[in-house]
Amino acid sequence: MVCDLQGCFDRERGFELTDPCMLSKVGRSESGYGRTDRGLHGLVDFFRTHKCTPLCKALGLTDARVREQELVVEEALRKKEEREAGRA
Repeated sequence: MVCDLQGCFDRERGFELTDPCMLSKVGRSESGYGRTDRGLHGLVDFFRTHKCTPLCKALGLTDARVREQELVVEEALRKKEEREAGRA
């Protein structure tokens, strides 16, 4: 997911967006997106604090609270699988 975009608008060139922060499910050690990729923790934190706006609805995005819960469950399942794999 791309978040924390900054930038400006120029009538001739359009939008110029800078300083993206990439968040992936696997995190910086596996994604290659850099030190700001906090993996599932970063995604959960983002959706925990995000306030949906009319733009979210216009883009057809899932409600942030629903997405946060999906990610929390996914992270719990991943940790359970890791524990079980460690016992095998």
